[in-house]
Formats: sequence, C-alpha cells, structure tokens
Amino acid sequence: MCGISADSTVTVLSNEFSEEDFKSAVLLALEKIGCRLVPLTIPFGNRQSFADLLNQKSASLAFSRADLVIDLTHNIDDAHMTKLPLSETRVLTIDGVVANNPQYLMTSTGIVQRAKKVTGLLSDGGHVVISSPSGTQLSFDLTDCPIKEETGVPSGKGMIAKWPSGSIELFPDGNDIDAEIIVMPGDIILEAQHIVKSPVRLEIARGNVVEIEGESSDANLIKAQLEYHPNVEDAYTFRSVCLGLCLRPGHEYKGPFDRNKTEGMNSCFTAGWATLTTGSQDLPALSITMTNASVMVENVQIFSNGKLSASLNPDIYELTALDL
Repeated sequence: MCGISADSTVTVLSNEFSEEDFKSAVLLALEKIGCRLVPLTIPFGNRQSFADLLNQKSASLAFSRADLVIDLTHNIDDAHMTKLPLSETRVLTIDGVVANNPQYLMTSTGIVQRAKKVTGLLSDGGHVVISSPSGTQLSFDLTDCPIKEETGVPSGKGMIAKWPSGSIELFPDGNDIDAEIIVMPGDIILEAQHIVKSPVRLEIARGNVVEIEGESSDANLIKAQLEYHPNVEDAYTFRSVCLGLCLRPGHEYKGPFDRNKTEGMNSCFTAGWATLTTGSQDLPALSITMTNASVMVENVQIFSNGKLSASLNPDIYELTALDL
C-alpha cells in the first residue's frame, strides 16, 4: 500500500514512550519484506524541538535516505513535511492504539477505492444531504467546499498519513447551513468517548448551534463540552462533516450501547458513520458521531442508516482479510 519493497529504505522513528514490543514487531515486519532499516531513536530527556532535531546531521541523513519514514512518536506533523529532508520522503504515523490492538493495523485497497468513489462524486458538485429516521436533516452545497481525504496511505513525497484512518472530511460554508440534528441513543460524543443514552436536539442556524434541547446527562455533557472550549464563539460554529470509510474487525455491535463502539479505532473513521464537528479549523470543540444516519451526494446514496451503500460495499477479499 505504501509502495515499499525489498529495495526500499525505511527509517523507523521512536522514543522512550514507544511500545517496545510493537516497535519490534514493526521492525520484524520490515525485515521480512527485506527493507533496509534505519532505526532512529530520540534520546530520553531530549528537550530539543523536533524542528531542531531535523537539523542534526544524523537525523537529517536518516530521513533523507528513506523511501518511507514510520513515526511511532507523533512528533511529525504537516508543518514539518514542508521542510527538507521530509519534503522529499513519505511519512506514516502509526497511532499507539494499534500497539494493543494489532487487528487495527490491517488495511486494504478497499479504503482507497471507497475514497476515490466518494471524492469522484463530490468533485461533480451539487448538494450533500444527511438525514436519519429520528429527524436529523442537514444539507449543504459543495461549491467552494474544501475536502480532506485520509486513507492511511502516504501517496507521494512530502505526504504524511496516519493509521488507523479512513475518512473524507468536508468543510462547507457554515453561513449557508440551517439544520436540525437529533442525537439518538447509540450515537457517540467523540471527545468523551461517551455513548448517548437519551435523545438530544441541536438546532443550527446560519452555521451556529443556537439551541440544545434535552433534559438528561447527555444534553448536559454536550453543553459542557461547548461551554468549556477555550474560545466560546468558535465552539458553537459548525466546522465539518467527516464520512467514515474504514471497516473495523468485529463491527457488528450487540445493541446501541456496546462499548466496543468507542474502543480501538477512532469512531469517526468507522465505515457508514458520519461525524459532525463544531469549532475552528485548528481547534475542534464538539464531535458527534451519528451511527444510524444516511448520506446522499446529489441523488446518489453512499450511506444508508449507518452502513455503506451497495456501491461502496467491500469485496469478499477485504471481508476475508478482516475476518468479518
């Protein structure tokens, strides 16, 4: 998926917080492929910024020689990728959650194929409509709507990808959004990893949350998440919609309150689920994952009641690989 072969050089970046067993497993997997390995460990107690580390001769050389950098430290971000030597290589950041849940390390071309299909539909323009049996109704125009695609695969030089992931995030013009969101039992308040038990109604007018209705701890949690945001004005502003595209092992949950919904992979990546987020571009405030919503792009349905539509269904090879 990342274009690595026996002729490739891979630098593995780690520090004292990296899981030793998982680091060893990554190195062993690369050895089995036959890659040339360059382990690079940030010393314990190193107080340098990562930008300073890039300027060190040994680190710069390790990155410049690499066809791929695997980051187990979460030190590398988008800003670093614009500078040499990282701008001339590719970076794969692996989330620590994978260390204790190796089943989430499985990826496939299925995620990439689904992303291509959805972005193809979105590139034609038109409207996106998100609805649910409970009464959620949200629609927006795709004109001048930025799109962020995450497939867990760094596709070219200067690119960074994170794993696990698999989503398409849309950033529509909030001024044009008037919506009613009904948060239902089984939905997830992502920041708190909390499964909703009681319905909560959110009204959005001209891109701002103007009303929250519900007499329950769930409603109070949503209000608290917004009220305690560092910038209250941004907190209530509609930010984005994230469409999950990634299959999860054991994805058939036993009832709406199954705790497995919030374990392992970030819930906003789960195939068929839609996550609505408020806040600013740099600092999200509230993310609500709707696990039973339908999504249409123009007249093409891509999600149906929290599941992938027929056009996006995984093939038998992907299902077999994930042991679903």
